[in-house]
Amino acid sequence: MVAKRWQGGIFGMSSRTEATQIESRYPVWQRKIGGILTFLLFSFGFALVSFFGNNCLRIQFIPGNVSKSRIVADLAFEYESKIKTEKLYEQKRHQADNVFYIDKKCYDDFIEVLKLLDEQIENFTYEHTLSEAGRNDIREFINEFVASNVIKLEWHDIAILISSLTPIERTQAFQECISLLREIARDGVFSEEVSASLRQFSMSYTGIKLKSDKRRNLRTLEQALHYIRMHLRSMDVDQDVANIFFNIIKQGIKPNLVFDAEESKARLEMIRKSIKPVRVKVRQGDLILDGDTVINDEIHEALVAYQKVLKQSNYIGCGFYRDFYTKILQGMVALYVAMVLLQVLQKNKTFNLKTLVGCGILTMAQLLFLRIFLQIGNHEVFLKHFTLLNCFPLCLPLLWASGITILLYGFSGGVIVAFFVSLYYTLMISKSIHFFLMLLTSHFIFLAFLKNINFRIKIIWAGILSGTIIAALMLAEHLFPMTINRLVLFQSGILMIMCIGSGLLTVILFPIFERLFSVYSNVTLFELMDYNNQILKNLQITAPGTYNHSLIVSNIAEQVAISANANSVLCKTGALFHDIGKMLKAAYFIENQNNQINLHDQQTPYLSTLIVKNHVKDGVALAKQYRLPSPIIDIIQQHHGTTLIYYFYEKAKHDLLLSIDTENMSDEEINMFITNKLDASVFRYNGPRPRTKENLIVMLSDSIEAASRTLKRITYQTIENLVNMIFDIKLNDHQLDECPITFDEIRELRKIFASIILSMMHSRISYNLLEDGTGMDNMGSNIYWRSE
Repeated sequence: MVAKRWQGGIFGMSSRTEATQIESRYPVWQRKIGGILTFLLFSFGFALVSFFGNNCLRIQFIPGNVSKSRIVADLAFEYESKIKTEKLYEQKRHQADNVFYIDKKCYDDFIEVLKLLDEQIENFTYEHTLSEAGRNDIREFINEFVASNVIKLEWHDIAILISSLTPIERTQAFQECISLLREIARDGVFSEEVSASLRQFSMSYTGIKLKSDKRRNLRTLEQALHYIRMHLRSMDVDQDVANIFFNIIKQGIKPNLVFDAEESKARLEMIRKSIKPVRVKVRQGDLILDGDTVINDEIHEALVAYQKVLKQSNYIGCGFYRDFYTKILQGMVALYVAMVLLQVLQKNKTFNLKTLVGCGILTMAQLLFLRIFLQIGNHEVFLKHFTLLNCFPLCLPLLWASGITILLYGFSGGVIVAFFVSLYYTLMISKSIHFFLMLLTSHFIFLAFLKNINFRIKIIWAGILSGTIIAALMLAEHLFPMTINRLVLFQSGILMIMCIGSGLLTVILFPIFERLFSVYSNVTLFELMDYNNQILKNLQITAPGTYNHSLIVSNIAEQVAISANANSVLCKTGALFHDIGKMLKAAYFIENQNNQINLHDQQTPYLSTLIVKNHVKDGVALAKQYRLPSPIIDIIQQHHGTTLIYYFYEKAKHDLLLSIDTENMSDEEINMFITNKLDASVFRYNGPRPRTKENLIVMLSDSIEAASRTLKRITYQTIENLVNMIFDIKLNDHQLDECPITFDEIRELRKIFASIILSMMHSRISYNLLEDGTGMDNMGSNIYWRSE
């Protein structure tokens, strides 16, 4: 037992809960060296896992984002730039003409229609236009001609041609129109459809090259129509006749300049083959990426090339961070500040080297987990999908380490792990302070739901609820500036899935870390307290008295632990299981005998002592068989310490004294004889003595509860005397020597036990018959108090 609060300071790292054990084994200077080495190891380990050779380029450096890192080439290298080669190709491609050819077929077909129309009009004369019968013939002819030929004609236009021109003049006019169409068809008509063809093949044009390599007077559709109108006006015909010919001929004017896709592609392929790949040389010390720079495609290509060079050359260095050792120093400062904060937050709670190592290992495991997945994310598939590239850093389970820490070491430990995971992950993927704050907020919301959690299913609910809140906060952040887009929705959904996945991963992994660190969470302990637990059900059936005794002891231990700032859940659970070893020989223990024959009356004190002592060993064996947590096994093993089994020891002394003549012996001679003949250690439990405050509370609760059954009067004084007597016996018997507890705390425990025992054994009104034999009718004037 010690009376010191802290041993070794910050770097010694041993609190009052470890002071006795550590101080007895290691001197102060060794503890300080151990603390310093642990501190340096984790500082270097965090930086090593997060930054050494960090080449997760496609996750860290997303095109379009602003980089906070400054990267300088540690090695000279050369790479082939596809982006610059493509730019050079684009320049030459825009300067190249596209290939077209003239299609005359549509014009030739229309010319044949005009010839046929000219021939058939000759069958009609001027007289046909005068009579109604002749006009009907013209109308019938027009309908038949239009039905059989792709042309639109009006009967009155044809009637004007018949009445205004002689057959010879009409034929000459048709021949001039046909010549005009052939000229236009030969030169080529250009329209916007060509541009659509060019866009279809992802090509642009600065000029037009005919397949025949002959330059023509190319016209647009509007220009061709204007050209025809001007020529018709110059003909020796009336204006009305010229308009009629224009209306007929314009139906045959169509774009006949056709884009030759195959020939154009072949020419472009020749241009591509003629371009040599552009190679970029980077010298050692050249700046590849400066801080606060928008990452474009060329910079990203250079970073990827630098990454490949480092891998191929097996370069052992600090990768993309020349300030790797600066990161180590920054990590040391952050870790020291975290340790000070942890000490302040813990106050009088358990804080020791084991806690620090556990938190450090969990942080290291989380960072290593993230680093591995970031390396997996360094795949081409993420580079090809911008949305996936932006969402990938958020979809990794980021919260499970802090979740396990709060379950094992409390809220303050979870806060420290959350801070380090958020900080190093932000630096690892080169994000801004905004990303760090978002991660830290996510951790705190998740931890808030996990605080004081008692059941495994609630961990999953914590992930679901925290994911919902975090996704809502992210959407609210973009709601007011109205910047919600598809990417924001994806990222919000990914954050929700990440929180739920972190909850599931916490449920899966925290039993592993419980056994690894031998630190068990309240979740596991609460599950053990289920009265449907197989061990407790067997105890209730085989040893009902012991079961009831364990229930009372667990309630006392829980209340004492709450008042004494100890682990109340561990005390309550340990007290429930502390006497499970009595199941194997329940009838040998007084609480299970039910006023029957005491089996110890038929045994020697030595055999009875062995049976009683064995309930501890049997309890440990049963606990191991049912895989109970090690703290519960420690409570079972230490709840009697090395206490003397006084009853059987006195019985053995009595039997020994009956075998000799004590009348002629002095008291000193009798005591000497007993000391020589009777080994008191045989009548002591095998121990060990309690080594934690929780184990001590269970021991005292067990002893005080059993002793309180012998009290005939229940007053504060009698209970206080009983509690003080038990404490004095344990102190004088050195049962508290290995427990990390101070004299002030012992004094406080005396008061707590007295108060709790008094409240549990309070007096009540007796509803039994009065002691004078009077019946229930006299209770109104003769009520008296009786203790129960």
